[in-house]
Amino acid sequence: MAFTYSYSNQKTKLPLIKLYALNQSPPLTKSQKVFDEMPERNDVSYSAMIPRLVRNELFNKAFDLFLHLKHSSLVKPNRPLLLTILIACGKIEDLEIGKNIHHQLLEESFTFHLEIDNALLDFYAKCGDIKKAEDIFIKMPYKYVATRSSMVMGLVTNG
Repeated sequence: MAFTYSYSNQKTKLPLIKLYALNQSPPLTKSQKVFDEMPERNDVSYSAMIPRLVRNELFNKAFDLFLHLKHSSLVKPNRPLLLTILIACGKIEDLEIGKNIHHQLLEESFTFHLEIDNALLDFYAKCGDIKKAEDIFIKMPYKYVATRSSMVMGLVTNG
């Protein structure tokens, strides 16, 4: 059963991006179409689309969209979006982009806490920068199972 509506309300489009991303094959065709047709995009709309691209391992599209967002003077990436891109960098071992995200997190004065620290540790460990991963690990006030697992995997993988 196919039905078509014209959605002009931004609040209606965001749930559609998420819904289509969960229920389609090939992945994200309808979500991308809804996103592309949005007359105005903000950090929330980008934060709805980019994680779905990453989840479907469409890293180049996610990075392209992220760069488009960064070059837009109207919208700044929010913390969850920066974390998503950092996770994607770890998955494809892109040290350069990940370091830029780390720098941006520092510049934006995002307070570091477990989620950010774990993402940074995991990213540096996956990219083979064990010294940086170890520095982050040592400075972390709390070390949970995921934290220790990321550090151990980085050490095992990279010596």
